[in-house]
Amino acid sequence: IVGDESCPECRKNGRDSTGNHLIVFSSGNKSCNRCGYKELVMRDSEESSERVSTMRIEEVQGFPFKSLTDRNISASVAEKYGVKSEVDVTNGQTSTHYYPYYSGTTLIGYKVRGVAKKDFWKVGEIKGADLFGLHLVGTGGKMLVITEGECDCMAASQMFKEQGKNYRVVSLQN
Repeated sequence: IVGDESCPECRKNGRDSTGNHLIVFSSGNKSCNRCGYKELVMRDSEESSERVSTMRIEEVQGFPFKSLTDRNISASVAEKYGVKSEVDVTNGQTSTHYYPYYSGTTLIGYKVRGVAKKDFWKVGEIKGADLFGLHLVGTGGKMLVITEGECDCMAASQMFKEQGKNYRVVSLQN
């Protein structure tokens, strides 16, 4: 934490009269300790530039579960893993996937993938998060499949399900 400033969301709603609700981190990210508003610095892998997003985790939760047609992953598997999709209103195509990351049972952020360019960024803070899908694993069992990416994880889970297997599948974050 390098400082604090007023939260525009709180101010808009008549709160934060002290002007210190928005915590500023050395990474450039900002987070309101009262309403959850965030300003996140995200790296665009294509251009190595930074861009700021004011999207909050709560906003992503409003997006639907859809099949990931570019990867042939069903909507039921996307829903199982909590993967949300955003649709481009100009062409009706899926433009973005949101992969949830947890710490224990607490949702702490989303890894975001732009479908067309395959660029990645995040909403929330996912550094130090559990493996993707670990919140679904539970205890017991003898087999755990670990894949390299979120889509690979869901594809493997779907493949096992279609074969009548109930193997637990998780993925590395990157």
